[in-house]
Amino acid sequence: MPPTPQGEALAHKQLDAAWRRYPALVSKLQILESRAEQHARVLFAATNRLYATAGTPIHVKVVLFVGQFDGNEFTVPAMNGQPPTVVMPVENPMLKVQLAHEMSHAVNFQLADEPGWFKRCTAKRVAVTKGILPYLTQSRATVATKFTFGLGTTGMDRELYCAGWYVVGSMLASGETFPQLARVPESRMVEKVAVAMQRQLALWSAPDVGTGVFHGW
Repeated sequence: MPPTPQGEALAHKQLDAAWRRYPALVSKLQILESRAEQHARVLFAATNRLYATAGTPIHVKVVLFVGQFDGNEFTVPAMNGQPPTVVMPVENPMLKVQLAHEMSHAVNFQLADEPGWFKRCTAKRVAVTKGILPYLTQSRATVATKFTFGLGTTGMDRELYCAGWYVVGSMLASGETFPQLARVPESRMVEKVAVAMQRQLALWSAPDVGTGVFHGW
């Protein structure tokens, strides 16, 4: 859900509606999981036959989870060395149909050679970082949505995560550790992130940086 009061209210509403249905689901989970895995394997093979992928290496990861009985399935494009990932709620009454739909996306991503989100993030990292900097001190819901579910300042979704990847990388490269970063108080976060962004922008503009991500990581 969007990190806004409206999003939180919707999340609570959905959880309240689903909560009473979970006890009856627990005893069925093992069978549902086994059946879903079988369907995934059959549909993966069928999709590859349909798209005539013989000779082309195709990889798809499937993640099954207990959802909110709302059919919230989706496919994540390849990124960070992982293949496209189909994420499927195991209790979905239309699991087989939806799994076929998402499997088709996952295979098509690889055949069409569509650039993954992380590749777009890498290509736009300077513009994304510069675009977010002026908004760091703002906490309006519209700003949060703009850089998560919206198209940010460069027309790319989830720019917040793109900038965050490089910000954390810059901090780690400067010698900070995950335990230290986990304990940064909220009152210092904006200043700390701004410094890391400026440092990373300076590194990217240096003539010896090229297309590197961070120095030292």
